[in-house]
Amino acid sequence: MVQALTPAHQLFLQRMMAAKVMTDDDAKKLHKEIVLLYDDSNDHSQDFERFVGRISSNLRENLDFDIRTAILFDEAVSSSSSSLTTRYHAFVNRVGDAPAQLYGAFNKNPHEIALFKIVLEKLIQKGNGDEENDDCSENEDNNAPRRVSKTVTGCTGYMSFMEMLALRSELTEPHEGKLTLQQAQDALEKFIQEKWLVPRRNNKNDDRRTSTSSSASSGKRRRASAAADDEDLTNYQIGPRTYMELDTVLKDMGLANMPQFITLRTT
Repeated sequence: MVQALTPAHQLFLQRMMAAKVMTDDDAKKLHKEIVLLYDDSNDHSQDFERFVGRISSNLRENLDFDIRTAILFDEAVSSSSSSLTTRYHAFVNRVGDAPAQLYGAFNKNPHEIALFKIVLEKLIQKGNGDEENDDCSENEDNNAPRRVSKTVTGCTGYMSFMEMLALRSELTEPHEGKLTLQQAQDALEKFIQEKWLVPRRNNKNDDRRTSTSSSASSGKRRRASAAADDEDLTNYQIGPRTYMELDTVLKDMGLANMPQFITLRTT
């Protein structure tokens, strides 16, 4: 029998629903703050995994939602970290097939969803076919290649904002010509804000790898320019929320190296 949620559980769930996705560190920090707020010394409440596990059990039992936990390949974590993976927790809709996942997860119009699908397809193609992306990433401290284990789960493909924006021209009927340039830009910015896509950690190194020696002076101008220019230097990859909530979509698009979801204990 699923145990009822306490006010502490309910507050944590509200915060998780608002955030949609959190790193393990952020979720544990929130858990600690809430337990202290309610002065709850109960052993179950003190244990993070049991605390979140009870919430997950209630969501699965009573609603088509869950809090999923997974360890993902993540170039979006802090550049001070030497790890290529991070643990995430996400509030997700447990709908079934790929169309249901896309339309259930997105409060977007069909043309924006079509653009997002093309972005995902291109990122997966790059991750599957680009040996440089699959095998190594640049070490930000010394520029030496760092090997990435073949057992790491997730997609290592990435694109710049402008590359993603250019995919608007690849929309086919009934979506062709239905998004203006500004609408496509706004849609991409929403995908990033909502963590469907995330910036890579080694953005400046990615830019150096793809630039020619003649771009050195332009690089200096970019670093000195306003924040708007930084967007041109940023590369993006599939975000944790997409892995957690759109897993069927990614599998159908050919991403074989999907992360395994972790079931947190409840007792």
